[in-house]
Amino acid sequence: MNQNWNYPGARWWKFDFHTHTPASRDTDAWQTAIGMPQELTPETWLRKYMAAEIDCVAITDHNSGDWIDKLKSAYDNLKQAAGTDTPPVGFRELYLFPGVEISVQGGIHLLAIFDPSATSRTINDLLARVNDCGTREGGAEGVKKILVAGGIVIPAHVDSAKYTWIKMAAPSLEGLRLALLDGQGVSVRRSDDSDDGDDFKPFQKPEHFIESIEIHNARFMGQGKPAVLACNPYFNALIGGRGTGKSTVVHAVRLAYQREKELPVGSEAGQTFDRFNKVAGRHVDEGGLRPETEIRVQVSRDGCTYRLTWRQDGQGHAVEEWDDTTRAFKPSGSQAISAQRFPIRLFSQGQIAALAGDSQQALLKVIDDAAGTAAQQLKFEEARQAFLATQAQMRELDGKLRARDALELSLQDVQRKLARFEGADHAAVLKNYQRTSRQGREVERQFESAADLANRLKVFAQELLAEDLPEGLFDPGADEVALQTVQKLQAAIAKARSEVEHVATTLDAQSSVLLTELSSSGWMAKVADAKAAYDKLKADLQQQGVNDPSAYGRLVQEGQRLDTEVKRLDALQKLRESLGDKAQVQLEEVRAARRAISTCRTQFLQSTLEGNPYVRMAIIPYGRDAHTMERAHRELHPKAQDDELCWFPEDGLCVEYSRKGDGRDFQSIAQASAGQRAAAMLAFLLAHGSEPLVLDQPEDDLDNHLIYGLVVQQIRANKLRRQLIIVTHNPNIVVNGDAELIHVLDFNSQCFVKQTGSLQDLAMRGEVCQVMEGGKEAFERRYQRLGGVA
Repeated sequence: MNQNWNYPGARWWKFDFHTHTPASRDTDAWQTAIGMPQELTPETWLRKYMAAEIDCVAITDHNSGDWIDKLKSAYDNLKQAAGTDTPPVGFRELYLFPGVEISVQGGIHLLAIFDPSATSRTINDLLARVNDCGTREGGAEGVKKILVAGGIVIPAHVDSAKYTWIKMAAPSLEGLRLALLDGQGVSVRRSDDSDDGDDFKPFQKPEHFIESIEIHNARFMGQGKPAVLACNPYFNALIGGRGTGKSTVVHAVRLAYQREKELPVGSEAGQTFDRFNKVAGRHVDEGGLRPETEIRVQVSRDGCTYRLTWRQDGQGHAVEEWDDTTRAFKPSGSQAISAQRFPIRLFSQGQIAALAGDSQQALLKVIDDAAGTAAQQLKFEEARQAFLATQAQMRELDGKLRARDALELSLQDVQRKLARFEGADHAAVLKNYQRTSRQGREVERQFESAADLANRLKVFAQELLAEDLPEGLFDPGADEVALQTVQKLQAAIAKARSEVEHVATTLDAQSSVLLTELSSSGWMAKVADAKAAYDKLKADLQQQGVNDPSAYGRLVQEGQRLDTEVKRLDALQKLRESLGDKAQVQLEEVRAARRAISTCRTQFLQSTLEGNPYVRMAIIPYGRDAHTMERAHRELHPKAQDDELCWFPEDGLCVEYSRKGDGRDFQSIAQASAGQRAAAMLAFLLAHGSEPLVLDQPEDDLDNHLIYGLVVQQIRANKLRRQLIIVTHNPNIVVNGDAELIHVLDFNSQCFVKQTGSLQDLAMRGEVCQVMEGGKEAFERRYQRLGGVA
């Protein structure tokens, strides 16, 4: 696995510091086998360490360097064969460090280890200097001569483990020297260290980390040639002077991850970002972007590689994924860039200090994101909406039920009026009157129709006239027959007219006779009696307050309607009562869901900060602070009572810090200085999470002792768990935090990456010493670690 590590910067190498070959005369079995078929050959010796997946081997025979050149030659042959069509089985890269185990006066054994470029002659020359294998030299003199020869001295057998993990960018003597100066737990891990046990997995990468950052055609970076920052999965440091583009990189990552809204509106960090996130129209205008600016961030997510792209013009795909078949990026099936899909924590310059300010909302947001309260927040909101929906139904029913009393009174009034009708046989009188009235109207209509018909017959008779013949058309002598026929026809028409006039007159007369007969009939008397009974009833009812006796039917219908409506409202009242019970249950669910949010926050803080010597935090459910409650109510302005029933003040936070960082004497952060507040927030941010953490100059407002005692220790403890990308001016963070990869940025017409590497690189050490600012302790430790550079 470690052979396929393709990331820049320092990494872990499996190192065997103390090995022997047949050149050590006390290796009895190997000595006996010399000249026999089972004789140990240099190639066999090398294959043994390859099979054990050792990366680096120090060849440390007793007072001899005879096998060094043999092993190097054999390895060269194996490596050359590995590039052919038939590579040796089991071949893997192996770095040989020439060395020797020297016996000095007093029975002391020293291991001298040299650069891989050393040879057998290097060792033999050293042995000659220590006077015949060192038997007459003391230990101090032997150490001095090894150092003068350019070697590293290690007491023999101090590395009794099978192997030791050493962190270097590439196997070299200088890288080894730097790792040994760092010591155990930083750049050295013994395989038998009980503190590490099986937990130390040097090639286990975080689930999410940034592989590279590319900035194309920004206003002050990436013009012509893109600025590319390859990243290590662990701790990456960005250093450089003022105005060299360090914060530009952080802004670019924020844009690619679409995290602009995480910056509080109006905050100093938000204003700084807003000034960058503009296209400058003129030379003097604000803005760090150009119309053609493009930012690419290559990300590893759960073992898959994605590329997030941000373009100023908004064109193209935002998310691409690597296709192993085509060996190229292709558009992802989803173009969503969310905190759940691509998690990252970004803190711009000044943003950390703002977390420790008077408002705790930003800090609570960080806690919620880290604690994963999204599920509880969603459940709370769902419970709240369900409760509000039930309350809305109840309010709607209340509006309808308010009319029930009035309906009940109206129904009682109608029933009272109907009782007056029905209790005195009034219905029969009304029915008889209504029937005879309709009959009378119908008889009257029939006579009127007969009179109308007679009138129409009279009018028709007037229209029955024969047409006169045109004058001169007929000759009386020649056309006599025709004239006689026409005269007969005219006579028939005159007769018909006379007859129609007679029928009309007869119809009128007959109608008058029949009407007179009907007026004196028993039927007409019955109609009159019905009318008289009705008039008497009307007079009686008017005395009782009923002005319209004919309203009986309408009253019956109205009574039925009112009775139906009252029954419907009674059913609604039962529904209202059941909804009231339901709302009480739902309100308790709202309260339980809200308590669950506080509980989740509390459990997260307890598990995350347990034993943390720098900071501790506690959730204060619902704030429990009168000022907080008052402020929250001013902000709420509830529109209805049910809004207040499911409203809760936000949780408060009790944040305390340890003044000395020793886990004792915790005091409220309200009593802390700005630097101590920022330190407490930084300790919290570094203590949790597995997503990449990007910090822009976290040392601002921190004292040097806080930086080393808090920041550096937290970086060392957490960088194997999550990727860190830290912009800094402080040497303690870079040097003592043991950055795996350092990017040095500079400015020459535009910002650019001047140098990339690790601290073991000579050029990088020079840049660190030149660029870094910092206190006495940092320089003292730098002198130890960077000792060849002034």
